[in-house]
Amino acid sequence: MKYLSLILLAITFNAGAVEKDKKYHFVASSLISSAIGSYTQDSQKAFYACMAVGLTKEIYDELKGSHLSGRDLIADAAGCLLGSGVRVTKDSIKYEYTWRF
Repeated sequence: MKYLSLILLAITFNAGAVEKDKKYHFVASSLISSAIGSYTQDSQKAFYACMAVGLTKEIYDELKGSHLSGRDLIADAAGCLLGSGVRVTKDSIKYEYTWRF
């Protein structure tokens, strides 16, 4: 499970160049999820809240005449998954794999 973000990222991007937009989705989602996880200390809540933000953004794009992008959502999911395990404190930044099923 802990390598799922890397697998999702690999599926999202072609072997060639990564679209700049997908990089932004991945990085922004990682930061959002990390911030939520650091606040709540709950990886699952951080992941789901982050995905809600990503899905809301894609719905907004669809309503504004752009299109809902599945690849953007996959980049969001990969970023949310990675960021949900990152904990930031005043003394350190560390990755804590805390997913439970």
